[in-house]
Amino acid sequence: MASNEQRPGYTIEKVHGGLETIWVSRNVEVGAGAVRRAEYVHDPYGAPAILLHLTDAGQRTMHAFSAANIGERVAIFVGGKLVMAPVITGEVADGKLLIQGAFSEEDAKRFVTRLNSALGAG
Repeated sequence: MASNEQRPGYTIEKVHGGLETIWVSRNVEVGAGAVRRAEYVHDPYGAPAILLHLTDAGQRTMHAFSAANIGERVAIFVGGKLVMAPVITGEVADGKLLIQGAFSEEDAKRFVTRLNSALGAG
């Protein structure tokens, strides 16, 4: 989880490659094992986005987690670095997680490559 404000048990971290500093929890709610692969896509507005395809177990875990945390920020770490902290806007029930944000095409593609490499999904 992540927050713009200090919370008990959270530490302050800078989002990798960005200017934003936020408070994050290092408790893993949905780990990399929940992700089957990542894909570079465009969001409904044509902006760069990342689509995570979840495993069956990951789908169940993410559905419960997202339903319980709508409106909250979630910290996403890759290789131990905080790469983004988007707001959960709705339940993730279909096994796909669209991550939209203020990142460039290059940043989104780099994230997808790094994550797929870490997953062995190249």
